[in-house]
Amino acid sequence: MKRPLIFLTTLIATLSLIFGSAFAVDFNGLPNRIKTPGAINSAVTQSTIKKTICVSGWTKTIRPKTSFTTALKIKQLKSGYSVGGNTKTKDYEEDYLIPLEIGGSPTSVLNLWPEPYAGLFGARVKDRLENKIHTLICKGTITLSAGRAIFANNWIVGYRKWVGALPALAVSTPSSEPTPTPAPSVSVEPSNIPTPI
Repeated sequence: MKRPLIFLTTLIATLSLIFGSAFAVDFNGLPNRIKTPGAINSAVTQSTIKKTICVSGWTKTIRPKTSFTTALKIKQLKSGYSVGGNTKTKDYEEDYLIPLEIGGSPTSVLNLWPEPYAGLFGARVKDRLENKIHTLICKGTITLSAGRAIFANNWIVGYRKWVGALPALAVSTPSSEPTPTPAPSVSVEPSNIPTPI
């Protein structure tokens, strides 16, 4: 009985050294769905993607200034979004649950959250899925609505389906699949996702 406990303690300690103490233990890769259910940019629809998200450099035209996102990051970290009490802004990317490149809102607090860089499901891992889904939408392989649903539901499941296995240390067993914080059911049809604030 003591062996599994010793193994688990050793594993947690090792992961803590690799990824930073609180990040490896507390972060499951998903935002709090009550605070961050996602929000869309109403200017981006299936019929406008060739004039918006599929135009190279378009997201630069709508991305808010870092002064806005940094101030929001500080506020969110103080209000319960810090991982293990870490409120150092440099350890987080103010990320969009529904990415800008698939028509997520650039300024809604419902779409922005401080995502840790470190940990099993860090920001850079999610970035790979964002790029893949953007490409698939612009090629017409999947619809805009389907792409948004991947992020609104559980991006980690979407990563496994559309990109492949997570990086070696981020692999979890199906029984330990991260689940979002419970929230009211949200359909990702454009009419039901909150629009920008």
